[in-house]
This record gives sequence, structure tokens and C-alpha cells, in this order.
Amino acid sequence: MVRNNGIKTLITPGVTTEGCVESTARDGQFHDYMIVTPRDCVKSENQRNHEGALEIMAGRWDVITSKQIMDIWSSRREPQLASVRRENIHA
Repeated sequence: MVRNNGIKTLITPGVTTEGCVESTARDGQFHDYMIVTPRDCVKSENQRNHEGALEIMAGRWDVITSKQIMDIWSSRREPQLASVRRENIHA
């Protein structure tokens, strides 16, 4: 369903950063989606595991803030067509 709608980027918020979030992101990556994890929209009960997972994920795909995602989308005339890509991210 996702691919049939032309979606190429998956945004992965959620709980248990080192578990569910990372697993979902990896699965998306294996299916050739661009992955973006909003660092301020994920959490874990264990802060050390949370930070470690964010570090690992940042080495594999984009880990940015939800504000950065919204800024990228709002800078486009047609937000639904905006792509969250490294070259569009302004830290």
C-alpha cells in the first residue's frame, strides 16, 4: 500500500528506540525506503540504550528533529511531494 502510493520516505517515530523504532527503520531500509527518525519523537525507558540507538541509527540514515522535518516540508510549494534528504537539512 505504501509503495503503491508513491511514498519513498518513511518517518519512524515511536517508543523503545533501540527496539521497535530501530527495527521498523531497518525493515524500511531493507525495502529501499529512505528513513528519517525524528530524534525528539522517539523514547526509551533506558536512556543509555536510547542514546546508543540514536547514534547507531544516525550512521545509517537521517536522525533529525521534527522541526527540521517540518521546515523542509513547509519550504516546498507542495509539501506532500517534499523529500527529506540530507542535502535539504539545515542543522
